[in-house]
Amino acid sequence: MSENDNSMNEVVQELRKIKIFTGMTGVALTLMLISSILSTFLSVGALALIMPNALKTIEKQKQPSFRKTVEDLVKQDKLDEALTEISVRKETHPNDPYVYYWEAKAFLFKGEPEKTLICLKKTQELAPGWEEEYITPYAKLAKKQIDDSTQEK
Repeated sequence: MSENDNSMNEVVQELRKIKIFTGMTGVALTLMLISSILSTFLSVGALALIMPNALKTIEKQKQPSFRKTVEDLVKQDKLDEALTEISVRKETHPNDPYVYYWEAKAFLFKGEPEKTLICLKKTQELAPGWEEEYITPYAKLAKKQIDDSTQEK
């Protein structure tokens, strides 16, 4: 008799002791029942592991995106709040071109064109395809602000 047969006989003997089912059909049904119970416990355990992450994902989806939040703050002229949001995002996503793009816009509207140009340069490094549509127009406005302030002096 092999080791597996001995193990199976031990299981059968234990099952007969607890008198769940009798006979080979009963043993098969009992094993299926135990398998089903274990499967259920494993599923519940997996759900317990998955659910917190699923709930976090759902919560994230409820929150406005970084871009939407910052865009709204800039449109509302809450530039310091926007720069705070940008600063937080920059720590966790240092290579996100939107971080520098929105930072450039916030600085431009705050009247800090030199900082605007620095941010636009970083945006261009991270997203060179944005140059014509996003970078150049704001770079022109920043340079105009610099020229205007130089002429006033």
